[in-house]
This record gives sequence, structure tokens and C-alpha cells, in this order.
Amino acid sequence: MTSIRSRRAASTARRRGLQLLAVALSVASLAAVIIVETAGAADAPSASDTLLGAASPPSPSAPIPAPPRVAVIGDSLIVQTLTEQAAALRRRGFDPVIYGRAGVPLSDAWVQGYLAAVAEDRAVTTVVLATASNDNLEAAGRASMVGPTAAVAEYRARLEAAIAQLADRCVVVVDVRSTSTSIYAPELAPRTNVAIAEVAASRPRRVVEVDWDAMSRSHQADWFISDALHFDDIPSRGNRHQAGADAYAAAIAEGVARCAAESGTPPGT
Repeated sequence: MTSIRSRRAASTARRRGLQLLAVALSVASLAAVIIVETAGAADAPSASDTLLGAASPPSPSAPIPAPPRVAVIGDSLIVQTLTEQAAALRRRGFDPVIYGRAGVPLSDAWVQGYLAAVAEDRAVTTVVLATASNDNLEAAGRASMVGPTAAVAEYRARLEAAIAQLADRCVVVVDVRSTSTSIYAPELAPRTNVAIAEVAASRPRRVVEVDWDAMSRSHQADWFISDALHFDDIPSRGNRHQAGADAYAAAIAEGVARCAAESGTPPGT
């Protein structure tokens, strides 16, 4: 008799256990539905979207497209904004490589060396040339010997040769400020900038001008140090004008994005 009672008690306990388990599973299922619905209400992917993604995972062997590589070649303004340039270009979906050296015009052997190296690197889809401040200064020195028209024509010929060397790459050319202090020959800057604008206009969908002169014209002490050109003191790197550095990097990144769009080489994602 005791054995029969024990078996009945064990059977009753099992039934109660199964009932409790069924209730627990039912509650868990309801909770899952609530979570999905709550997520959907918050503009998250719907349950159907999630299931489609789970049913068709991306192939592990499928190559991930690399972001387009952008080479930036420039002078002290690039040196002073290396971090900002890289960050601004990455935010636009590009892979930046940046070369900067103070005091170099386009004719400098250092610039020409990197220009040749970039021309050979087929991974580079866009090239930024940001030496116009020193190109303008060099042209001003030549103007005293050959006249301003011939001096600017010499610069234009060098710029056209650089673009030709880069073959089918998208090229972004940054112009020069015409409101800097006299040491940087601002009186010649309008002619230098006209040459840049004409070169860009003659090569639509291939060359883009970044009109830094126009973008920065209304700014002086808020963006620049006392020479109205640089973003911090040379060589101490003190007296930093971060707003100007950020604006310069953003202007170049926007020019790169515009050039890529016009030439049909959109940035990666």
C-alpha cells in the first residue's frame, strides 16, 4: 500500500512539474514576442528582416570592398592638420595616406618624388595637391625676374604636368589665401587661383578646385595665427587655432568626395 501511494505521489509531482514547465515556456515565449515588438516600435529591424538575415548570412569568402585610397601631398598646412585630414577623410569613407612637408612648392624634388610614387600606386584613386601657398610664393619670386604673367604660366604648366602624370586619377587642387600677410605674396594669389580654377574647369569630372581662399576669407584671428595663413606657430606648434584646422580638413574632404562622385569612384562604406 505504501508503495502504491509513493508511486501516485511521484506521478502527481511529475504532472505538476510538467505544468509549471509549460507555464514557464509560455511566459518566456510571450516575453520574446514583447521584446521583438518593442524593438520594432523603436525603428529596429522587423522580425522578418531579422529572419531573412539569419537565413541568408553573407558568404565568409566574399571579399569586402576596400575604401578608395586618397593620397594627400602638401606643405606646412597639411603638416599642421595631419590628424584632422585623416579623420575627415575617413568619415567620408576614404582610406587616406598623407604626405606633408613645410615650405615645399609643387616644383620641389620632395613633392615630385611622392607624386611619382603615388602615380605608380594603382590603389590610389584620388590625389590632393595642397602646395598652392608655396607655389604662389615661388611664383612671386619668379615674377620679379620674368613678370607675374609668365611666372603664373610657369606654375600652371607644372600643375598641368602633375595632373597628366597622375593619368586617370581624380585630382583635388587646393588654392591659396589672398588675405594672408605680405610675406606670402597675397597680391599674386588671385592670379594663381585663376590658373588653378582654369585648369580644373578644363578637366571636368577629373579635377576639382577647393576654393579655400573664398571659404576662409571672412576669417582671420578666429582661424589663423598672426600670419593669416597657418593654424599654429612654427616650429613651436603653440597658439593652436583648432577651428581653422578643422575647417581646412573638412574643405579638403568635401572636395575629395565631390571629385569622387563626379568621376564615378564613390567612397566605400
